[in-house]
Amino acid sequence: MSSEAEDLPELTVPEEQEAPPERATLEGLPGDRYQPVARLGAGAFGEVQRAHDRLLGRDVAVKRIRLEAFVEPARLDEVKKRFLREAQVAARLRHRNIVTTHDIVSSPSTSFIVMELVEGQTLQSLLQARGRLGLDETIRVLEQVAAALDHAHASGVVHRDVKPANIMIEPSGHVKVMDFGIAKLEAGANLTSTGSIMGTPNYMAPEQARGEKVDARSDLFSLGCVLYECLTGTRPFQSPSVSAILVKILTEDPPPVDFETTGLPRGLAPVLLRATAKDPSARYPSGAAMIEALRALESAAVPTVTAAVAPLAAPASPAPGAPAVVSAAAPRGRRVRRPAALAAAAVLIVALAWIGGALRPPRPLPGHSLVAEEDVGFLGRLLGREPRLLVMLPAGTVLHLALAGPLSSESTVAGDAFAAETARPVRIEGVEAVPEGSQVIGRVTHAASAAQAAGRGEMTLALVEVQLADGGRFDVRSKPVGLRAPASRKKDNVLIESLSELGSAMGGLIGGRKGAAAGIVVGGTAGAMVVTTSRGREVALGAGARLSVELLEPVTVARPKQP
Repeated sequence: MSSEAEDLPELTVPEEQEAPPERATLEGLPGDRYQPVARLGAGAFGEVQRAHDRLLGRDVAVKRIRLEAFVEPARLDEVKKRFLREAQVAARLRHRNIVTTHDIVSSPSTSFIVMELVEGQTLQSLLQARGRLGLDETIRVLEQVAAALDHAHASGVVHRDVKPANIMIEPSGHVKVMDFGIAKLEAGANLTSTGSIMGTPNYMAPEQARGEKVDARSDLFSLGCVLYECLTGTRPFQSPSVSAILVKILTEDPPPVDFETTGLPRGLAPVLLRATAKDPSARYPSGAAMIEALRALESAAVPTVTAAVAPLAAPASPAPGAPAVVSAAAPRGRRVRRPAALAAAAVLIVALAWIGGALRPPRPLPGHSLVAEEDVGFLGRLLGREPRLLVMLPAGTVLHLALAGPLSSESTVAGDAFAAETARPVRIEGVEAVPEGSQVIGRVTHAASAAQAAGRGEMTLALVEVQLADGGRFDVRSKPVGLRAPASRKKDNVLIESLSELGSAMGGLIGGRKGAAAGIVVGGTAGAMVVTTSRGREVALGAGARLSVELLEPVTVARPKQP
């Protein structure tokens, strides 16, 4: 990691800071059409003044582009051309969620962009005041940002600096995205120097941090970072130095969300993983698709009545740590908005049920140490609640999985999510705790191609969540599955240039391509293979490949009572 940090270009663009209004000046602005009123703030590339347009009788926002403060004199004309070009691009965008550009004023020494004045506050200031937002409020804000970005992307415009400071929220709740100042036409001339980095480091996509070409998917990564910050109150990639931030963006996942504390739905985990995937092709195809995934979480939430449930009787050799009880009918951590009367009624029912002995600790079944029956009592039965079985999956339980889609060490990056389903049921003391065909979400925790790992591709996989057909779900921590190609042998022939030539049909590699080299994978699993490429030996898993994954911690899942 240290070598990566040394190779990264240092970015010295300061964070945007909001400033209180003060006496304004528009030094260098030709003519007297725009009369300064107050200074609104300063950003990385300019300061913004509130001004009065004497000709049209309206207030506007005037942004002075202060490039001369940090651009070498020899490059000033070049950079000015870039900003003027990109201001023209922004001016042609017409969308209710994009700040309108009214005018562009230039002088030999500086440039000014005259924009629509938006009253309200930035999302950055809102987060500073509130800490974080709830899921429903986050969706209301970000669906408007996503609509603005999708419109810009359809016009070939990439924002390149999506962040809370560039998202304005009016008192009515209407949202406008501003400062397309470092956007550019994808199809137009590239005025950015090769390898240079533009944008705010905390929200940069990995390809942008490497100084590579960016596209709409880079903006969606930044939107995923904003999503994470809205819901958790912290940025997904933080460090004291810019280089360290960029290294984290390139090599690490955002910190896991504390679902217990935040009350957020646990299904949010794969959404955030996809939104901030290192590989652009693994991200959401549009902002609308990201919002749709969030709305699915919101609509899946149902009102729940939470009662105290005692943990199961510990096995003869209990694993350390108390197991988590997860209801199949009401997934843990889900919260919904409900009228105060409904919430009060729910509290009253729980209180009456508890006082009357209607809800009691689970009763261990005779001859069982890992299975107990929930006792709902008289009132619970009166309310139509059926008792369930609470089944503990102890540490060491093995889940046998079939991979839903292919994975390869060449194209996979750390942070990518993958899907699988259980190939066999998991039975605990005669009870089917996890049926065959249950959906499993996992994550690639480490990946390196042959070119990156001395000719031997490698991947490490871990599980995140299990989803049952009846709507239940539970988080898991699993023993990592490590896969590594063996060292190449001199007699190996270079058979293909790249695994990507084979498309998505990796399941047909074994015997499916003339002379294809399938080998033993170190730490391998059924369906794993090795393919020799011009860069070394890559690990490949085809759709349907079998994984055997061992749980590191116990977890208890609620199952319907069997007849």
